[in-house]
Amino acid sequence: MVSVLARKLWRDLGRLRWQVLSIAFVVAAGVAILVSAVGTFRSLERARAGFYATAHFPQVFVRLTRAPDAVATQLARIDGVQGVETRLAFSVRLDLPEARAPVAALALSLPRPGDGARSRLLLEWGRLPRPEAPREVVVNEAFALARGMRPGERLPVILNGQRETLTVVGAVLSAEHVAVMRPGEHIPDDEHYGVIWLDAGTLAAAYRAEGTFNEAQLWLAPGAREDAVIGAVDRVLGPHGGYGANGRSEQPAHKFVDGELQELEVEATVLPVIFLGVAAFLLNMVLARIVAQERTQVATLRALGFGVGTVVRHYLLLATVISGAGWVAGVGLGVLLGGGMTAMYRAFFRFPEFEFRAEPSVLVLSLAISLGAGLMGALASALRLARLAPAEALQPAPPHAFRRGWLERLGLMARLPMTARLALRNVAGRPLRAASSTVGVAAAMGILVVGAFWQDAFEALVVHQFQRVQREDGSVVFMDPVPDRAVRSLEHVPGIRRAEGVRVVPVRMRAGRLHKRVALMGLPGSAGLRRLVGKDGSELTLPDHGLVMSSHLADGLGVGPGARVTLEVLEGKRPRRALVVAAVVEERLGMSAYMDRDALCALLGEAPSASLALVALDPLASDGLQGRLARFPAVVTFSVKQAMLSRFQDTMMEIVLVFSLVLTLLAALVVAGIVYNAARIQVSERERELATMRVMGFSRGDISEVLILELALQVLPALVLGALVGQGLCTAAVQLFGPEDLSLPVVIAGRTWALAVGVVLASATVTALAVRRRLDRLDLVAVLKVRE
Repeated sequence: MVSVLARKLWRDLGRLRWQVLSIAFVVAAGVAILVSAVGTFRSLERARAGFYATAHFPQVFVRLTRAPDAVATQLARIDGVQGVETRLAFSVRLDLPEARAPVAALALSLPRPGDGARSRLLLEWGRLPRPEAPREVVVNEAFALARGMRPGERLPVILNGQRETLTVVGAVLSAEHVAVMRPGEHIPDDEHYGVIWLDAGTLAAAYRAEGTFNEAQLWLAPGAREDAVIGAVDRVLGPHGGYGANGRSEQPAHKFVDGELQELEVEATVLPVIFLGVAAFLLNMVLARIVAQERTQVATLRALGFGVGTVVRHYLLLATVISGAGWVAGVGLGVLLGGGMTAMYRAFFRFPEFEFRAEPSVLVLSLAISLGAGLMGALASALRLARLAPAEALQPAPPHAFRRGWLERLGLMARLPMTARLALRNVAGRPLRAASSTVGVAAAMGILVVGAFWQDAFEALVVHQFQRVQREDGSVVFMDPVPDRAVRSLEHVPGIRRAEGVRVVPVRMRAGRLHKRVALMGLPGSAGLRRLVGKDGSELTLPDHGLVMSSHLADGLGVGPGARVTLEVLEGKRPRRALVVAAVVEERLGMSAYMDRDALCALLGEAPSASLALVALDPLASDGLQGRLARFPAVVTFSVKQAMLSRFQDTMMEIVLVFSLVLTLLAALVVAGIVYNAARIQVSERERELATMRVMGFSRGDISEVLILELALQVLPALVLGALVGQGLCTAAVQLFGPEDLSLPVVIAGRTWALAVGVVLASATVTALAVRRRLDRLDLVAVLKVRE
């Protein structure tokens, strides 16, 4: 008996091969998304945790103006502190005239011999600087790779206005710099910004900082409270110009990786649930209908002595084979996709070990979902058929009862052609079956929309943030605040058309128990290069008094217009004031706060000054601008917005586009699978009825028209419902997406709608052609013959 059913199983798989393949593709799409997204998420988490442990990554970080080395002893005595490491850190320019854009770096002092350094640099190539060679440096590995550096390369660096030629002897990985970003920017620029480590004495001599430090890192003892340690650190370093200590959550590289992890977590939870939900729905629906078509075969098996359990097990095995094939293909595809995603993330995050690994628990979960959906779909139909008496089951299923619908009662049906009437009656007569197909196609179309919409959202973000809000072409950062005349002098530099001075100070804003540390920007009253755009899209005027903050910052503090926040300045005399939130502006990237520059300088107790200048460039005269600005001793760095945008498009957009393409292709498979199976099963279920129509005189074109019209009646409503599902999925994905300082607009471009509708209609067209081909080969005698 087993051999008979085994032969039948293979024959069924061969007979249903195209349906089996389409169902397996749908299951594979859902499994692949789950395996790749969760695997990449866990791999990134694992790589970071391993690197942190190997490199002894600190828990607390603090910057300050300058303090004597002896203050480090006071930090080490704080309750809960297990270790302290101090250093000097300065932003420096690299004198590389051949570079296409300004090149800068963060210069950090190496621990002095005997200091008992806790943090570790992992050497990638070369060696560490020798104590007796003060001009030797190591650089972060990403910077060295982007600039093609080799051991022994000369590196001209501007240290406190003096040009020094240093020698690169090695490249390192640092847990503190797994992603290196220029201050004020949001993505790495490895070609134009890096980190260099050099002799502490050389750096101290250049900046006249012997016997002092301006940065400290702290390691906490097990069980220590981070907030208590941070408070104690601030009290110790407050008199020395401390900018406020922070934990890992505010450390730039850690925060950047956290943002990517949050995005991956959404991809690893929301998208697999959507894909697997649709796949499970389709699998359940299709297998239930496939088994229901086996009415006479089940009756024959029962008449030949096969028990109910044996017959049911046969169809459960059929469902297991189909689901299992999809699962195996999905795991293989998921491993390939996960490996590709991990390779792309390596370009951003410099970890010593970062390899994709499929999670065993995820494999078990995806297998359970795939098999469970298939078995549930097959079980109900198999049990129902196996319990029928063989004599009853050998007869064709009774025709569906006809009832007059509202179209007949209104007399509208009589005006339609016969084929249209038959199609409408068949769809109206089985509303649940038609609705299930429509819902399935709509859900798949929604996945297609959410897969392709990410490019639209990021492009809209770039337009809003970098064309409407940040209208400057670049920015010039000064070593110390300078008077307005220094800003005006920039307008006389060839290549700069306009310059606007901005005073930037680090502040901590408090609203009740919530607080955020941000850079407060004091804009001039005539500012035109940085616009304030309201949530309704209108441009706002900077008020003379009060604060203007971005929506991200307002949401983070739980405040709105009219609320009062406490402002703590973290430099200079460190004044503290309560200010009113005058307005909230719409910015898609970053947490920003603004106030009138004169009011800010008055709060600081200083004359009007600028920490940086926003500049508009003359594209015809901007060549060589970096060299011309190098003659200004007060200028520390110069950055160009277009270079940052190009980097964004070359890096972040690459990941978005690849991710979007993968989702789109997988969603297209799901759409094609649902449409094809719905039509294919429809033909199989109604072969006898269609053959009868042919005998009654209907042509092949007539019966094809009936089925194609029925398909259209299910697909066309799915376009409308699918658009609503897609809009809802995009809105939900955006709300769950990314870090708290980045928000994507729900913008779905016409090309995305065209793609989604086009894929559905193309699938329906190909399916219609397949239906016509199937009907042309219909064997009337075999179909009409009653099996007894």
